[in-house]
Amino acid sequence: MRIFKKSMRGLAVAAAAAASAALLTVSAGAVSIGGGIVNGTDLNFRSEPSTSAPTLGTATTGDTVIITGIEGEWYSVIFKGQDGYMFAQFVSPTLSIDLADASATINSDAVRIRESASYTGEIMAYVNKDTPVTVIGVNDCWYKVRTALDRVGYVFCDYVTFDAQAAAADIPLQPTRSAAAAAEQTEGERIVEFAKQYMGTPYVYGGASPSGFDCSGFVSYVLKNCGYDPTRTSYTLYDQYTHIEKSELQVGDLVFFSSYSSWGAAHVGIYIGDNEFIHSSSGSGYVKINNLDDSYYALHYKGAGRYIG
Repeated sequence: MRIFKKSMRGLAVAAAAAASAALLTVSAGAVSIGGGIVNGTDLNFRSEPSTSAPTLGTATTGDTVIITGIEGEWYSVIFKGQDGYMFAQFVSPTLSIDLADASATINSDAVRIRESASYTGEIMAYVNKDTPVTVIGVNDCWYKVRTALDRVGYVFCDYVTFDAQAAAADIPLQPTRSAAAAAEQTEGERIVEFAKQYMGTPYVYGGASPSGFDCSGFVSYVLKNCGYDPTRTSYTLYDQYTHIEKSELQVGDLVFFSSYSSWGAAHVGIYIGDNEFIHSSSGSGYVKINNLDDSYYALHYKGAGRYIG
């Protein structure tokens, strides 16, 4: 079977041909190539491109899908987050379309969210693996997504996995905490949960807002939004905390590091448990998680503190 990608203009031509005969067969790979609008009522959504294949659901006029390819007289589509097939005659392709909200997850680290559906689009933020997003549209090979911080931008489709797809592949999804579990949350866990919302936010020297953070700007922003009154720099934060031993670290404590040029507290992050901490990394260029045993941080570890302000 010959495999190749098609543009949406090519899909429109192929759709017309498919209505009368299966003139060509295209791979239904992972690459999204645009949207589609269902133009028939009670259109079967099937597991395979065959009228004898099991039905996964039913679509009706006006429902939106993501078209990923065409196989004979069938479109391979993503409908309500699930992969399957619809008869091409009853789906009208369109390059760009808004979709009903679909839950999804970023499947790689340091994925760029861009202002436009293009590799030349300005980078709005970086997000890491397992970051939840809501897919609200598609434009050619790009998904329009909304993050937990209500940022809206575009992510290349290869880096997004719909929750229904993950479930079908038996990939464990992030569990939803119950109200009871939330009520039992410790203060440190509340701080860490708030901090993790900003995974992937760009590093900006002097930054102390969701548009960009430096290391102490990130920590002070998180603490202020959790009801505390921290100082602004890593050096003054170090003096504002009660110093504790590394073996005494608890979730929500601060960890401090020196630099090659200074033994002072030049860098700071928030301990999240399991020997890991979250911080705004100038080296990586975004908010991320590292392990205290990672070579640089093990070598430059200065100490830890528990907030007393």
